[in-house]
Amino acid sequence: MINLNPFINLIDSILGIYSLLLFCYVIIFYLLLFKIINPYSQFVIKLNRFLAKIFEPVLAKIRRYIPPLGNVDISIIVLFLAIQFFRDILYNYFYVY
Repeated sequence: MINLNPFINLIDSILGIYSLLLFCYVIIFYLLLFKIINPYSQFVIKLNRFLAKIFEPVLAKIRRYIPPLGNVDISIIVLFLAIQFFRDILYNYFYVY
């Protein structure tokens, strides 16, 4: 969606990048869980630590209010939905024609 307000575009781009990094965090988590990638690789360790520093504080706050259902942690799904919700609000209420 094209918007003439650069501030709205900047916030939307930041939320899009954050969402993409969250998707990468999930992929790396499962690749490490199933031992598909080497967990002792320096690149993997640094990337996982970087992504954990970005997402774990937010996910911990979500986990405080929404506990895991059985063994399934749905905090990442809630964060994906929240990001999309804020992006929709951004364009529906702050869009300048």
